[in-house]
Amino acid sequence: MFDLPRGSADFNDRIRQMFEEARALTQLSSVNGPSVWGFNMKFTRDCQPIVKEFGNVSPYGIAGFIEPPTDVIERLDSVSVIVELPGVNKEEIDLKASVEGLLITVNSPFRKFSKDVRLSCRVRPESTSARYNNGVLEVTLKRAEEASAAGRKVKVQ
Repeated sequence: MFDLPRGSADFNDRIRQMFEEARALTQLSSVNGPSVWGFNMKFTRDCQPIVKEFGNVSPYGIAGFIEPPTDVIERLDSVSVIVELPGVNKEEIDLKASVEGLLITVNSPFRKFSKDVRLSCRVRPESTSARYNNGVLEVTLKRAEEASAAGRKVKVQ
């Protein structure tokens, strides 16, 4: 995730640069099967664009793993993270929660997903609940003002 500077010329130049990098990575990638790369864009309260990249050819990802599309929904007292993991059994999902985010990994013979979700607020790992239904994982964490730095493994329901 990165912030873009103000001004449409800078914004367009950065988007163009992102596509050029993705094209180059696709040609150099050791990923077997289709290459996936994309981005989600949202704006801050003061109209600054924030772009989050996803895919299996990102220079920030883990080679051979697909970074699944992910949504983060912030509420007053909780944060929900929704992740698309098609073709996965819930027993194959390895989910670890910490005060600053989630680490989601699937390493099965047929599917390899990895996503490190950094949250914009601190959460309580011990309050984490997770449900997996129809290829969609939904993780809910309670917000915390003060929390310990220890994480915990989460069982997917």
